Amino acid sequence: MPFIVGAPRSGTTLLRLMLDAHSAVAIPAETHFLFEAVGLESTGSPLRRELYDTIVHARQWNDFHLNGAGFWEELCRIQPFDLSSGIRCFYRMYAERFGKPRYGEKTPMYGTLISALSELLPEAQFIHLIRDGRDVVVSNVEVWWGNRANVADYAKWWLDAVREIRRQGTGRSNYLELRYEDLVEKPEEILKSACEFLDLSFEPAMLNYHRAAAGRLAEMGDIRHTDGRLLSRELRLSTHPHIALPPDRARAGRWQGVLSREEREVVQSIAGEMLHSLGYC
Repeated sequence: MPFIVGAPRSGTTLLRLMLDAHSAVAIPAETHFLFEAVGLESTGSPLRRELYDTIVHARQWNDFHLNGAGFWEELCRIQPFDLSSGIRCFYRMYAERFGKPRYGEKTPMYGTLISALSELLPEAQFIHLIRDGRDVVVSNVEVWWGNRANVADYAKWWLDAVREIRRQGTGRSNYLELRYEDLVEKPEEILKSACEFLDLSFEPAMLNYHRAAAGRLAEMGDIRHTDGRLLSRELRLSTHPHIALPPDRARAGRWQGVLSREEREVVQSIAGEMLHSLGYC
């Protein structure tokens, strides 16, 4: 079960759609409910109800286009019930919508749960997509929540995410690091390495992910922000303006033409050591 993780705005949606284009794999939009689900401690029937409530009451539930009653029925078929089987039930039902036998996940910050998820789902395989932190800062600035005054915050978020995901993943046999820059520069080579890691055969259709990208992202609807604001479907989709296009190597290194000298210095002061250790500068 592939988990695509990384600092947000690192290209994880791109990799999700590439893997989702495989005939055997279905990967939903971000779920987020595992942050709560991994902490559930009940057993038996109470656990079944708690997991059901956690998933169907998640803000993103409508993105998955599953029937709540049908999901409950499937959960009730699991005897005896345990958390791992209940979680697999959700993903299995999602994959069945597309007639696919395997499923995956793309909620970037699940990378901070690698240890917990590896115990809960031993089949989990984590692909950490790393992108130049300066480009991640630029990507955050340009989306609807972005604020040029928050460059330091975005740099810190990138640093903290990469550091924690690597801390939990490095040395594990179910952990693989890939670079966004390599993915857009030589997508076939990088996808073949990902497929080998996931025990999948490479399919050329994965390179043509962009042809179905708009339809896959159209699953997302209106949701409520955690602060109560309504986030429209259009606003959510606006964060992926280039996803229906083939990989664009020009998306790498954009920080050089966007960040001012002062902003570069701010990012360097916060994330410079990590950037250097990753070979970015």
